[in-house]
Amino acid sequence: MGAFFQAFAKHHELSALPHGPLFGVTDFDTYNDIATKASLKNFQLEKLDTSWNMDSLDPLINGCWDWGNLHLFPEGKQKDIKNDFVKNCDAFIKGKGYSFPHSAIIGYGEK
Repeated sequence: MGAFFQAFAKHHELSALPHGPLFGVTDFDTYNDIATKASLKNFQLEKLDTSWNMDSLDPLINGCWDWGNLHLFPEGKQKDIKNDFVKNCDAFIKGKGYSFPHSAIIGYGEK
């Protein structure tokens, strides 16, 4: 996602993108505090490191456009963002496709 955010930030303010209260939060203490306030028992967090492997950038580009509502931006700005996004993805070329490192925080507990 960094490849997309860098491209977007070059042409527009990141604050224009949708975000929720936990979007991009990687601090375990933030989640532990939420779990405590929710009275969850046996709450545990794990960081899962994985890779997104794809033959084409199309699903990633389409997903970012849909999520960010980029179809509402002027065509020229969309083109500039997309061109920079694709260039940023060159660093992740692996063989005939792409491999993007990705981490997810998984939490589970009992109510």
